[in-house]
Amino acid sequence: MDTYMEKPCFFIQDSAIILYAYNFDSIINYRNKVDENILNNNINAFVVICNSQYTDLHMSSDQKAELYMWMKAFPIPSIIVFDNNCHGDLLELAMMFDIRLGGKNLTIKFPEEASSIVFNYDQQCSLLMGNNSDFLQQDSLLNRALNSEEAYSLHFVNQIIDFDDAENEASSYIKKILGNKDNDHIKAIIKCFNHYKHLGLSADRDLLLEEEARQFCNLIVRSYMNTRVNYED
Repeated sequence: MDTYMEKPCFFIQDSAIILYAYNFDSIINYRNKVDENILNNNINAFVVICNSQYTDLHMSSDQKAELYMWMKAFPIPSIIVFDNNCHGDLLELAMMFDIRLGGKNLTIKFPEEASSIVFNYDQQCSLLMGNNSDFLQQDSLLNRALNSEEAYSLHFVNQIIDFDDAENEASSYIKKILGNKDNDHIKAIIKCFNHYKHLGLSADRDLLLEEEARQFCNLIVRSYMNTRVNYED
């Protein structure tokens, strides 16, 4: 088995892009390739694997803003698999993803204050952990440290995994959440989720339902057109 540093930086496995993040450039340099594979319906998920022991993910504010704007409208699920110490820029990166899978050695250290973060910190915590989280109602994660079990219990981490088998763990999780949905169905669901994130936690429910209805209609049209094409062939 290859060690972490011997892994190829970018490849496709089970219809998901797997990207090992050794530094900021190892993510942003593959942006065009990721976008191309999404456009061509080659993939249904984007996975970044990051072990902080071997990663230098220092980013400028402009770099973080660029990455956040790209990922916030991602048309497929984004997943980060991470382990060991997570703080600073790596924590900001992790909070940009839809799903976080944490290794057993994960330790998360939240900042003392959120003014330097490129997104609305409180809103992002609520999106990740649930708007009605009892913990968020009583306290804040600022200046807190969590181990993997604590992060999982607060829903900051979606699942604790064996980081040594990160690729297969990610593939198993993707299969569990996506099931047999096709790429159009997946994109419709994610577009609704992105609409929710864009409007914010105080959005009018009718607006959210309107977007869901629009995506449902789009999905029916695509399915109908695909059926016609297959029939005519």
